[in-house]
Amino acid sequence: MPHNIYLNDAQLCSYIKPGDGFDTHKDLENDRDGRFRRLTLVLLLSNSFQGCEFLANGVDVNLKIGEAIVFDAAKVEHEVKPLISGERFSLVLGLFWRVDPWLLLLDRDGVLNQDVGRPGVIRAEQFKPFPAVEKQVKRWIQAGHYAAIVTNQKAVDRGLLSRKELDDIHQVWIDTSFGGKQNSPFLDIYVATKEPFLKPSPHLILRAIKATQSFTDNIGLRTILIGDSDTDLESAFHSGLDCALLVTSSHHGQSCFARTHPTQEKVGQKFSIQQQPRIHSAADLTNALARDHRTLASNLVFQAEEKSIPVTAVFPDAAIAIQTCLEHIENY
Repeated sequence: MPHNIYLNDAQLCSYIKPGDGFDTHKDLENDRDGRFRRLTLVLLLSNSFQGCEFLANGVDVNLKIGEAIVFDAAKVEHEVKPLISGERFSLVLGLFWRVDPWLLLLDRDGVLNQDVGRPGVIRAEQFKPFPAVEKQVKRWIQAGHYAAIVTNQKAVDRGLLSRKELDDIHQVWIDTSFGGKQNSPFLDIYVATKEPFLKPSPHLILRAIKATQSFTDNIGLRTILIGDSDTDLESAFHSGLDCALLVTSSHHGQSCFARTHPTQEKVGQKFSIQQQPRIHSAADLTNALARDHRTLASNLVFQAEEKSIPVTAVFPDAAIAIQTCLEHIENY
């Protein structure tokens, strides 16, 4: 995977007063503009001091003048003990990399959160995100990628809740799970409430892609959609996406899976989804992306022609799908 790697954040650290030091801590993983800190270099520039030992994970590194340590400051606890006498100087350099970002698009009900059935989530207490999916979305964003929810919410058009009430439900989730929009700039939510913007229209997906491209210099933004229904996959198809993942964590996903991967040829047979092979590793996903694009016969007719919708891979839930995609991307 190509990266833009560069040195930045150079600091001259001086400890000149007795008691100067740095408490045990870990650094933040990424800065405000999406750079991802991978390694930190500490070069000792003086040796005429007592105290001020540099500890990594509780172990004294015992640096000599002109020696350096390189470590992952976001994962390794480190500290500088209080200065006793003399003066200690060191040069600290941050090694950053900027990933070529991917955009992850998630359907909402049945993928991100529990599907409560019709008419959908109309009260805040009904919105219950899957903890494992939340965890993987956070990992995805922390790795420098973008994520967006693309969801049909026809209950608004039916008057069952207002658009403000829907937006408030989403905002409470972002505030509670991601620390507010200011701490999750790479996460957005796109909602369609009525035709012609509802999926399977490509409107939501194309809108999310356009918005993401507006603040990234990656012209060839690669996009993955994870959904649990025909309309999700059809929307991906009409948006020109190369990667559409189906999850079977809802009854919609199970039904869609049965039509996509029939285990028997009898028309009308209730197909079992339990015996189907699933993709669990980066190698499996790599192979699927390269040559195992299955198709789902569309129930809709476009321009008087029946369409076949590509399905790249099938997963039991979005958490496993996102985790596997991350593994694939990191080993790309």
